[in-house]
Amino acid sequence: MKEVKNLLGKAKWLIGGNFVFAFSQWVILILFARLTSQDNLGQYSLALAIAAPLFAISNLQLRPLYILDVNSQKKYAYSQFYYLRIIASFLALICCLIWGLASHLSFWVLLLVSLLKFFESYSDIIYAYYNAHDKTKLISKSLFIKGLFSIVAVFLGLYYFDFHTSLVLFLSVYFFVWVFLDNLYILKTKEIHSFNLNLSILRSAIPMGISLGIVTLQSTIPRLFLHKYSGIESVGIFTVLSYFIIVGSIFINSICQYLSPKITGAWNTSIADFKKYLMTALGIAGGLGVLAIIVSVILGEYILNLIYGNAYAVYEKELILIMCAGLALYLSTVLGYTLTAIGIIKQQVYLFSALLILTLFVSYLYIPQYGLTGGIYTLIISYIFQCLLAFSMIFFHLKGKQK
Repeated sequence: MKEVKNLLGKAKWLIGGNFVFAFSQWVILILFARLTSQDNLGQYSLALAIAAPLFAISNLQLRPLYILDVNSQKKYAYSQFYYLRIIASFLALICCLIWGLASHLSFWVLLLVSLLKFFESYSDIIYAYYNAHDKTKLISKSLFIKGLFSIVAVFLGLYYFDFHTSLVLFLSVYFFVWVFLDNLYILKTKEIHSFNLNLSILRSAIPMGISLGIVTLQSTIPRLFLHKYSGIESVGIFTVLSYFIIVGSIFINSICQYLSPKITGAWNTSIADFKKYLMTALGIAGGLGVLAIIVSVILGEYILNLIYGNAYAVYEKELILIMCAGLALYLSTVLGYTLTAIGIIKQQVYLFSALLILTLFVSYLYIPQYGLTGGIYTLIISYIFQCLLAFSMIFFHLKGKQK
């Protein structure tokens, strides 16, 4: 318990910033649920389902890779990660626009959501520098400002104008925070004043990007199946219910981002410390997941009515199932960060490829018959499968290291 308190105290800035940002995204979904139609909410959710995995792949997990490099070999310059992220993000944006032209989804909604993800990706690689150099207050400041003003922008857009205007104002906040805050920070370091690109980073980055893209598809695939078999409104409902565990996942991600450099160092110097860090993170993840399930059983209907309105209160049972998926998600998030931190990178492609096949199969099996509930069953099964595979990989590598 003492280790948990110490960890939370040291990581408070990163946790606080990420929590405020995640909470702002949740509030924005609540505003869409209350102040616009379920069709608009579904359009926004489906656009996220398309853009998120494409940008997850293009991000190439350069942030944890840079942190890993700084704390181990110090082989690359920061600018090489920075410019690679910019190029990859532009490619992801182009892919999103091509998808928008070829699909029945509103092109303008997909364009605006894709630009949101683009600037989010741009800021993330700037956060990598400060994360690696223990300047997490700067990350928290950026996330706090972005989250707070995003809520204000979306509310004003929906209240005084319409859904599309709210998305334009939402995007404007991301753009101005990037221009006048994040970008100014990194320019002062003089790390990016000259163009520098080293494609050898891709040997590790491509498997990492594919792995993260497949992980993101875990929640995207059920949404695409729901759109096909249950309609756009079901996609919106699935998204607002899922966000309960996404908020918790942001908290766990913050813990893992703070611990990643320490796990890398402990893996190379002290297995006892490695086990301590891993068990502490798993304990926090498991405790949060169990607590969320208990709260949803006791107060599920009340919480849904309070946050989303009476129309969503009927999904109490689905909320409990979502929280069960959350428990498995939190544990697998810790294990996934651990795999990266100890350098198990290329093998993750095989792990997540198996996971993708399973998710497609379960979605096909359950969603046409059970609709929304089938989508949640898919999340539960895929997250448990991910957790078991990741734990097995860490266990066998640890066993081999101790011989």
